[in-house]
Amino acid sequence: GLIESPKSGFGHLSIVLPLLIGGLSLIAFIVVQKYSKNPMMPLGLFKSATFSGGNLLTLFVYAALGGTMFFLPLNLIQVQGYSELKAGLAMLPMVILIAGISSIIGKFVDRRGVRIPLIIGPIITSAGFFMFSTFSITSGPQDYWETFFISFLLMGTGMGITVAPLTTAVMGAVSHNSVGIASGINNTVARAAGLLAVALMGALVLFTFKKSVANELGLMDIPNHMRDQIMIESSKFAAAEAPTSLSEENQIAVTKLLKDSFILAFNKAIYVASILTLLGGFMALLMIRHKK
Repeated sequence: GLIESPKSGFGHLSIVLPLLIGGLSLIAFIVVQKYSKNPMMPLGLFKSATFSGGNLLTLFVYAALGGTMFFLPLNLIQVQGYSELKAGLAMLPMVILIAGISSIIGKFVDRRGVRIPLIIGPIITSAGFFMFSTFSITSGPQDYWETFFISFLLMGTGMGITVAPLTTAVMGAVSHNSVGIASGINNTVARAAGLLAVALMGALVLFTFKKSVANELGLMDIPNHMRDQIMIESSKFAAAEAPTSLSEENQIAVTKLLKDSFILAFNKAIYVASILTLLGGFMALLMIRHKK
């Protein structure tokens, strides 16, 4: 329902019905778990504020990360002019920082507990996401160190501070007998967050992109049949190209229009990701107990 919503609109039966079925199925699952003698997901675990807060933090942070990382390679390759190899290498600092800091932050957690890292980490990650919105169309890889590197640096630092303490908080909030179930719930939340984020952000981004293209085309001196052709082409999103039948001047203008519209739509996803990670830090502030 979420994936197809940009095509048909949320009022269409083919969209409403799957969303309704999914929502009712989720409610039914919770009711069954509540009254089952041997539940797959014991709802009593959520009585722990730390366990609930940890899973909410997981939901927000991994939704932000999953949604953004789906569109980021498209930005680097299709719009910014990076090759596939350079796009992969551009993200490497974030991966290295997550791995490196996660192995160090455990010592801090042993001394001071998980609460401080789980507040600070999402805030730094949020700043990293927001930095992406400050870059428009760059000159390509030669501008990397002054642009995308800064965002990946902040994201890697923030996620590195967050990941290990988050796991510790969730596992430490339940009894020894429930650790396996708690781990399964937390992993499910993380995977579901990424999937939902791609679907929701995908709908938002594609809707914003097509609306921007339509608005800008209305200001250009292009025949109506060419406008229709460009709008059909815009369904390809980042892979959309200006029709070759246009004049050279209009081809350049339409290509710029498509890239600018992508950046506008991409930034909408970035703002959502930044807000989600801030909410994750706020959940840690409210719900994670100061406990080693």
